[in-house]
Amino acid sequence: MDYKIMMEELRKKIFKNFDEIEKSFIEKGKEEYEKVRAFLLLTKQLVLYNIDLFVNESQAYIHKQLATLESKLTQQIAAILSSIVKVFLLLVFGSFVLFFISVSGAILLGDVLSNTALGFLIIAGVYLVLGIIIYKISKDKIQAFFNNIIIDRLHGRNN
Repeated sequence: MDYKIMMEELRKKIFKNFDEIEKSFIEKGKEEYEKVRAFLLLTKQLVLYNIDLFVNESQAYIHKQLATLESKLTQQIAAILSSIVKVFLLLVFGSFVLFFISVSGAILLGDVLSNTALGFLIIAGVYLVLGIIIYKISKDKIQAFFNNIIIDRLHGRNN
C-alpha cells in the first residue's frame, strides 16, 4: 500500500477521533467546549505535524539505508569481479608457464629417448593421469572452494 494513502487514512482517523472528542465537549455545554477548543485544535495540529515529521524522517532513513546498501553491494561485486579477473590472469599466465615447461620437458624427454613424439606422448599421459586423479579426488571440493570464496566476499570477509 502506498504510504501517501496510508497517511491520508491515518489523518482521517485522527480527524474523526478529534471530532468525536469535540462533540462530547459540545454535548457537555458551550462553556466546557470553549475551555478546551483551543487546546483541541493545538493538539490536533501537533499530532498531524508529528506524523508528517515521522514520515519524512522515516523516508530519509530508508533512502539513506538503501544508498548504503547499494554502496556496499557495489563494493562487494567489484571485489568479486576483481578476484575473478585476478584468478583468470593467474590461470592464463600459469598455463603459459606450464605449457612452455611441458614443451621443454617433452623435447628433452624426446632427445633422451631419441623420439620427440614419444616425449610429447609421455608428458600428455602424465597430464591425463594427473587430471583423472584430481577430478576423482576433488570434484566437489573445487566447487565448494569457489563457492566459499564468493560467499566470503559477499559477507565482506577477505581471504
